[in-house]
Amino acid sequence: MKNKLLPIISVVIISIVLWGSIALSEDYICGINAPVELLDISQQYAPVFLSGESVYVRLKGKGWELAKICLGGEHSFYVSSPQNKGRYSINLKNEFENNPWIGSSVSVVEIIPSEIKLRIEDRVTKKVPVEKNFHISFAPGFGLASEVEFFPDSIVVSGPESILKNVESVKTDTVKFENVNESQEGEVDLLLENGIEYSTDRCKFKFDVEKIIELEFKDIPVKVLNTPPDKELLIFPVKINVILRGGLNKLGRLSKEDIKVFADFRDAVGDNEDMLAPRIIIPKYTELIGAVPSKLKYIIRER
Repeated sequence: MKNKLLPIISVVIISIVLWGSIALSEDYICGINAPVELLDISQQYAPVFLSGESVYVRLKGKGWELAKICLGGEHSFYVSSPQNKGRYSINLKNEFENNPWIGSSVSVVEIIPSEIKLRIEDRVTKKVPVEKNFHISFAPGFGLASEVEFFPDSIVVSGPESILKNVESVKTDTVKFENVNESQEGEVDLLLENGIEYSTDRCKFKFDVEKIIELEFKDIPVKVLNTPPDKELLIFPVKINVILRGGLNKLGRLSKEDIKVFADFRDAVGDNEDMLAPRIIIPKYTELIGAVPSKLKYIIRER
């Protein structure tokens, strides 16, 4: 059986090869979408495409030649760049010699569009911060305990002046974190805009997630502010307790010196009550739950 099967397989393979050779020797038409790229543009200038940034090229030729082009990977359509600022219309039919991938053995049946319009402007370079585009939900009892940090936290962008004047930051790709109960780190893509060059297209990130607890900080002194030279603001008590909510590790590293409590003379003057609410400044990524007492007794007297 094996002796009969091998000749049959050989005949089939030879037939397929012969059929393919005959078929690929015929004329065919194929189409390619190609992005437009400018050649030899000066570094002091940047282009703004006023029409499309890609073209559709229909080619006619022998099957072998078209197969090498259409199946040989992606191609760009190269165009000679104007060397001065201004508006230009470029006839793409005059740019075939800049695209040797088309080859002399095939013919261009059609190119759409047949011309592109662009404006050449001064190139501007500036540094802009990375802006997060994260959606984070936490597991019960957990929360954010630090800033979301990026590495690098800013990047250099370069491009046409008319576009870059409106660019104040570069956003990350949208990323969702669900039911998070531990710190996160990784890499994220940046959202890139056509016509702008970026010093990097990705950045690393990390943020701390901790178990959320409440902790009371006792005997924090109250500092009196904005008292006029001829007045005196007396408060009671002169120390209070402050209750914060935050990450377990973060709160554990805090001391009462990290919490600032003030009694502002201006608040007392503008208040008709005999009790004054203190102003409390707390560290980032902590939440003020309350103060004991929540209001202070006070007396204003002449010096």
